[in-house]
Amino acid sequence: TDTESLHLPDAVNLFPQPEQNFTLYKLTAAHLWAQTWYGTWRYQVVERLIRHHDVETSLPIFNRLESLRLEACIKRDLPGLAREFNAFHDSATESVEQWEAWRERAEPLLKPDATAEDSLRMISEFDDLPLPPMQPFHGDMYANRVREALFARIEREKAAFQRAMNDLQNAQNGPDSE
Repeated sequence: TDTESLHLPDAVNLFPQPEQNFTLYKLTAAHLWAQTWYGTWRYQVVERLIRHHDVETSLPIFNRLESLRLEACIKRDLPGLAREFNAFHDSATESVEQWEAWRERAEPLLKPDATAEDSLRMISEFDDLPLPPMQPFHGDMYANRVREALFARIEREKAAFQRAMNDLQNAQNGPDSE
């Protein structure tokens, strides 16, 4: 693609080179995809987060824990993409030190069998650590919006299932039912 003619929204025009901004945009999309693929937004996780935690204080911690877990998943499954993520990490000394402190304490989340529920269980273990700054490709989390979207999807799927059941019943009771 011709990245010189690529126009990205101002939100991802952080770098002087269009190629860097394009890669940042791609990494942001990949991080969002990973949240879905690796279970960050499963119904049970969202419900536990909203019902059993103070979302305002817990969500920033959960976001960072999940970011560590997701990056470990991507490193295992998509090593080339993981190298691109690493190239875009904030290299400021304080940021690197804070993320390393979190990574050391969150070591169980880096294992292949770790889940978003493990991140939920670990939230209280990080209350005493300062929040490391989000990486450029990380986004804010909106658990209540995700919950609304989940419920809307459930209603759509219920309606589609009901239509399919009605179609089956009509087919069984139709003129060719013998």
